[in-house]
Amino acid sequence: MAEPPPHIERLADAHALPQGTTRTAHVAVRSLRHGIDRNGDGYYDLVVGDASARMPAKIWGDSRAYDEVARGGVSEGKPVKLMFGVGSYRDAIQLTINRIRVLGEDDEWVPESIWGDGWELVEGLHCKTLVFDIETVPDIDLATVPASVAGAVARAAERGGGPDNPDAAAKVMGLSPYFGKVVSLA
Repeated sequence: MAEPPPHIERLADAHALPQGTTRTAHVAVRSLRHGIDRNGDGYYDLVVGDASARMPAKIWGDSRAYDEVARGGVSEGKPVKLMFGVGSYRDAIQLTINRIRVLGEDDEWVPESIWGDGWELVEGLHCKTLVFDIETVPDIDLATVPASVAGAVARAAERGGGPDNPDAAAKVMGLSPYFGKVVSLA
């Protein structure tokens, strides 16, 4: 049986490796997308990452890794062990994955190296989209600013709310980081 390739502890260290180098690493699958190439063969586009870096990766249809992903188990957010080759695409590093498997309880890996320090505080609190609202109000009296600034606010107010809207200038000032202040975050 062939000797396994060396393991790298930090994915960022792959930047220093020469093209064609084969290594293994523990990472998380950040995104996973299936595609079909011009010849009709399947492939997977991935972004993999650990606490040190995120990198694009490819799994080609003729590789063993393609079958491993197609069987299921590998999905976004899962910690995995990769065997990959270092390559480039359009002058940027890209990993070509030869083998991939989800890390199990028997594997020796350090969650902090993949998720970063403090991961246990937010474990299980994952969400696809985070929405928040910042409420601002005007903080400067337009009468105290230079005429050129007051004119610019007036022109923006006309574009945004029209001359018939008396609150348009206040809205423009509230939305501006220069003229508004934050009153609540939700």
